[in-house]
Amino acid sequence: MTDYTAPEGLVESLPGRTHLLLDFDGTLGDTSALLAGQAYAALRAFGWDDEMIGDPTRLVGPPWPAGFVKVYGMDEADARRVTELSRGLRTEESETAFDMFDGAEDFLADLDADPRRTPILVTSRNTSHVTMVCDAKGVTGRFDAIYGQDDPTQAGKVTLVGKVLEDYGVSADDCVAVGDRSYDVEMAHAWGIPCIGCLWGIGGVGELSEAGCDLMASSFAELRSLLGM
Repeated sequence: MTDYTAPEGLVESLPGRTHLLLDFDGTLGDTSALLAGQAYAALRAFGWDDEMIGDPTRLVGPPWPAGFVKVYGMDEADARRVTELSRGLRTEESETAFDMFDGAEDFLADLDADPRRTPILVTSRNTSHVTMVCDAKGVTGRFDAIYGQDDPTQAGKVTLVGKVLEDYGVSADDCVAVGDRSYDVEMAHAWGIPCIGCLWGIGGVGELSEAGCDLMASSFAELRSLLGM
C-alpha cells in the first residue's frame, strides 16, 4: 500500500486501464433504501429509538457487523447481535427487492463484451450473499470475478483489492475503481488506484470530494465517456 498521488495524465490513461474494480450497492444496484431499512429494523429490534438510530443510510457501505462498530461506536458483541437480528429479518424475496440503476445492466453488458476490459465486483457484502443477489438480477456472469468481504472483522475493502492485484498479477496502473462512497475512494487510494465517484449513489459530491475522489460522473453516460467506452 502507498500514500496516494493522482497519476499524471489520469483522464487520458483511463481508456487503457484494463481492470475495473466495481462497487455494487449505490453504484450498480439501487439498494440504499433496502439496506437502510434492514439496519433500521434491526436496531429497533435491538431496542434503539429513532433518535439513537439517526440516519441509517450510514450503514450502506461498510460491512456488518464492523459497520455498526464504525458508525455507532458499538462494541463488537452488540454489533454481532444487531447483525444477527438483521439476518433474521431477511428473506430471499426481500433481499432482491430493489432495481438496478438505469443504465447499469447495459454498462455491464458492454464491459463484458469488450475483450480489453476485466470488470471485477469488489463489495463489502459477503461473497455468497452478493452472488445470490447478482444471480437474481441476472448480472453475475457480467463480472470476471466477485470479491466479497467474508471476514466480519474487516471494516472496509482494502484487503480485497490487494487480493485482486495479487490474483490477477496487475498493478495500480492497470486499474480504476468505480464507487459511490468514501469507502470506495479509500479502498482504491490505499493501493495507488484512482477512483471515479458515482453521483447517483449515496455519498454525493461532498463526501466524495472530502475523501479525495479523483473524478466524478453524474450518469452512466458520463462514466462511459471517462472510461472511453
